[in-house]
Amino acid sequence: MQVPIISLEQRFWSKVSRKSEDECWPWLGGKSHGYGRFYIRHGVGKQAHRVAYGLLVGSIPNGLDLDHLCRECGCVNPRHLEPVTRRENLIRGVGIPAINIRKLFCPRGHFLDQIVSDKGYIKRRCRRCKNGANSRWRHKNKDKINQKRREIRAST
Repeated sequence: MQVPIISLEQRFWSKVSRKSEDECWPWLGGKSHGYGRFYIRHGVGKQAHRVAYGLLVGSIPNGLDLDHLCRECGCVNPRHLEPVTRRENLIRGVGIPAINIRKLFCPRGHFLDQIVSDKGYIKRRCRRCKNGANSRWRHKNKDKINQKRREIRAST
């Protein structure tokens, strides 16, 4: 008896509950962290939504992630996927980076300032709280600071 040979594409679509164009298409196969996982061959797997996008839309531009507009990570409907930067994908989500980027005030109610770090990226800090912490540290360690200053003056 001969085993029928099916293409990768046929095998892929057999694991999708394809509904109308506007509804989610749930992945019925195996999943990893909620995302569908499609194995091309033994040990070589890809995220199912990326495979579906590649089959129906085309390649994903380099450096971009696919954002699930429907917020269902098991959905493989390409109409629900949009190529965006990693930063944009994180900001649109509901995780810790998204929560923190939406904050406007520190826990004490001060406005958060944007500060450019030494490495060139933007940090958000409360300048008033940071200055207060620095002032308290200097007051607590004034003897050590003065000793260090004396040592520096003596060595020059």
